[in-house]
Amino acid sequence: IVTIVDEIPTMPGDVNDDSAIDNKDYALLMQYLNGWSVQIVSENADVNGDRAIDNKDYALLMQYLNGWDVELK
Repeated sequence: IVTIVDEIPTMPGDVNDDSAIDNKDYALLMQYLNGWSVQIVSENADVNGDRAIDNKDYALLMQYLNGWDVELK
């Protein structure tokens, strides 16, 4: 039996796809941006919704984890 998924749900900020947004995601995103060979969920890593994974996402995720009033997209 083959199941076709029309749309995979995303959770912005959940870079490692473990259903939580925490420091593990922050560390993994840092490793990715520094060129390490790590696996990320790119749809979740683009937390500002600009279709790029960069330092802007890293900064926004840090702000979110530190309780700032920011929105992950």
